[in-house]
Amino acid sequence: MSMPEPYVLTIDAGTSGVRCAIFDSYGNMLSLERTKWEYIYDPTRPYAVEFNPKDFWNKIVLTARKTIDRSGVPSSAIRAIAVTGMRYSYVFISKEGKELYAGPNTDGRGVLVQAEIEKAMGHRIFEITGHWPPVLFALPRLLWFKRYNPEVFSKIWKVLSINDWVTYRLSSKIVSEPSNAAETMLLDIHKLEWSEEICEALGLPMYLLPEIEKPGTAIGTITGEVASKLGLSNNTEVIVGGADTQCAMLGAGVIADKDLGIAAGTTAPIQMVLNSPLLDPHMRIWTTCHVYLGKWILEANIGAAGLVYDWFKDNITKPLMPPEIREKDEVLYEVMEKLGSKAPVGSDGLVSSLGPQIMDARKFVSIRPSVFLFPQQVLVRARQVTAGHFIRSILENIAFAIRANLETICEVAKYTPLAAIVTGGMAKNKLFVQILSDVLGVSVKIPKVTESSSLGCAICAMIGIREYRDFESAVRSMVKVSREVHADEKNHNAYTTHYSRWKRLYLKAESLL
Repeated sequence: MSMPEPYVLTIDAGTSGVRCAIFDSYGNMLSLERTKWEYIYDPTRPYAVEFNPKDFWNKIVLTARKTIDRSGVPSSAIRAIAVTGMRYSYVFISKEGKELYAGPNTDGRGVLVQAEIEKAMGHRIFEITGHWPPVLFALPRLLWFKRYNPEVFSKIWKVLSINDWVTYRLSSKIVSEPSNAAETMLLDIHKLEWSEEICEALGLPMYLLPEIEKPGTAIGTITGEVASKLGLSNNTEVIVGGADTQCAMLGAGVIADKDLGIAAGTTAPIQMVLNSPLLDPHMRIWTTCHVYLGKWILEANIGAAGLVYDWFKDNITKPLMPPEIREKDEVLYEVMEKLGSKAPVGSDGLVSSLGPQIMDARKFVSIRPSVFLFPQQVLVRARQVTAGHFIRSILENIAFAIRANLETICEVAKYTPLAAIVTGGMAKNKLFVQILSDVLGVSVKIPKVTESSSLGCAICAMIGIREYRDFESAVRSMVKVSREVHADEKNHNAYTTHYSRWKRLYLKAESLL
């Protein structure tokens, strides 16, 4: 008698909202539901951003239940749940399990205590953690509470990344894992252990830091309360997942030494896999842990990517469209892609420097203006500068920023890749993918499942229920390439000139303020 097909439920607690999906063991996504969430902004502390953990949890439960109900999969066939989540997002809990603080990746309160960390440790903290500067991470947020809200600080029992917290709410088990633990600035990425040196230097007790398990580990079953709310069996296992970007790399098959992946979504992290940790001697980019234990990652992030494209969609394209399609994002994206395709390589000289940046962690808080550089004699040629030129120039701007950041990664790794795997929402934009391939001069592969954070999380879950013995075998069976785009040599040569012009504008723009 053959065993029934196993299914797994994944929860992705992302920046804009939660996504829940159900996968089978072949990597097919059978159901996907999304819910947006809101953040809390305090006008008296404009740098501080928090979220309501009760509201987040309720939305996670409702979205997961909707995903299960609409999947057509018998709830008894869902064997496990795994969680991935945004990096630099943390929940501090008390010994009684009460959430004392919950903050997303946009909470900037760490800037107020950064000098304290620099004074105590200097560049040594980069040598241990692979990260600089200490602004976004759990470490400065803990120090902020220690200095500015000691009453709350005295009650903190555990520091959890958001995926750890959701896992805790599912199972009552408190664990962490290396990929998101590496994004706290408290993990020694070489030893894969919490750093006693950092905690001692900054007066933080080690008990704040949970036990570390490897992704793909089964830690128990869901609680009876969760089982009842989701309509699942009490025997549904909870599996350790990982950080969303690293799960995206896993879900795109980016696991071998020197593999290159680009998660082109709201932002665009660029990650190269390494067999051993390697630090940028100039501290411009980060070194972190892969969700695949025993692999490390060199990372640069261009910042705003799809965010800029969506800004143009919502504020420029949408108002120009007929009322019947203004609220249909899928149609608006199609219109924009068609318009952008009509503009030539280089957008007839229109250059955008709007949003994306060349990562340099030493200048992390520097402010650059966003500009468009119009062709010469713009008044004469005004009729030739169309919406399509703006759209294409924005996509070229994103591709140029990816190239600039990739050059830094290649310099540190002393390796130039011949291909890139691109996932995320912008991977669905065929014009962008072709531009990116032409700008980089390499072939670009697009996975079949572009919701690769969720798929990477599902891979962890399948390993946890022993459907696969390791990450390699799971990736071989569950990750598929939908298409491959090759660089046009003529376009690549033209883009080399346009890239040089873009980079000159980028470097000069900072002095315009």
